[in-house]
Amino acid sequence: MASTSDEGAAAVVNPHEALLIEAAAAATAGGADHLPTSDFPTAAQHRLQARFAAHRARRNQDHRDLFLSPSFAGVVPDAVLSRLLSQEKGYADPRHSLVVWARPPHHIVRLAGHVQAELATAAPGLWLMPAHRLHMTVLEIAHSQPAAAIDALVSALRPALPPIADLTRTRRHAGAGTARLLRPQVSFDASGVALTFLPAAAQDDHAGSYTYQHLRRDVYAHVSSAVAAAQAATGGGGSSDLPPLASRYVYPSAHVTLARFVTAAELAAPEQRAAWVAAVDSVNAWLEADVWTTTATAAAGGGSVGEFSRDFCGEWAVGEENGLVVRAGTVWYGGGRTVAAGEGF
Repeated sequence: MASTSDEGAAAVVNPHEALLIEAAAAATAGGADHLPTSDFPTAAQHRLQARFAAHRARRNQDHRDLFLSPSFAGVVPDAVLSRLLSQEKGYADPRHSLVVWARPPHHIVRLAGHVQAELATAAPGLWLMPAHRLHMTVLEIAHSQPAAAIDALVSALRPALPPIADLTRTRRHAGAGTARLLRPQVSFDASGVALTFLPAAAQDDHAGSYTYQHLRRDVYAHVSSAVAAAQAATGGGGSSDLPPLASRYVYPSAHVTLARFVTAAELAAPEQRAAWVAAVDSVNAWLEADVWTTTATAAAGGGSVGEFSRDFCGEWAVGEENGLVVRAGTVWYGGGRTVAAGEGF
């Protein structure tokens, strides 16, 4: 289906729209042929949130079972990161990318640091993402390319990147909605650990019809339009030497990477894996009991929006404190260089 995204974006086949179409179609009597073009119904918000929740619950259960299985083959160390950490002479990460990130606000960074510290007690060899490098990938524009290909792409797209980076602020100031994330939970697999979030829905205070999935759709549409314009300007059309727009993250997930495994010796013994799973379960139980707090709960206790009586807050208005950031280069592990940064609110 052609995108119906934010103003100024060309009609494109948008992979991030599929979940929105599915959710809206299920909530609309007319089905997919009669989807609302602006409002996202309450029932659709609930369905979208449920899809995100089911995805992370299924993945966590699958990996929980895997880690506790006698046939578990061991964690999968990040070979590139291991070589970088060993300061291997002459080695550099060969994977260059161009991405759009959302930087977490201070209270989410603080929460992530607390979770990292708790999990490190069960896996002391984990590599922990430094606080200043924490990010959520909204869109991969291109990944795992030679440096020259990414440099050419940045040059071609540069005029279009600042408005994309500022999208969260301009939407908010125009009263067009703010994407909100909440209910953080630890998710893990054999390669690492992430803090995952759900998109806010109508039952959540201050949630609107504009969700995180809408934001991903709109960023993709704006980038697609910019890529098409750059290709046309070079006279290459679809045969341009620019790398294709290629995003790996199209599944229903919103995650911030917290840690990666860097040695096969980590969690090698069954009792170590059992302790690891127990630590994850414990952190997730704490998150649900003490951190899944809405602003309504805080306000009922006398606080205002953003003020919480408990120590940690798990709600994130995307664009709060930091606008979107376009990063280029070796962006794995929070690296690379900033080529455009939006203003936070």
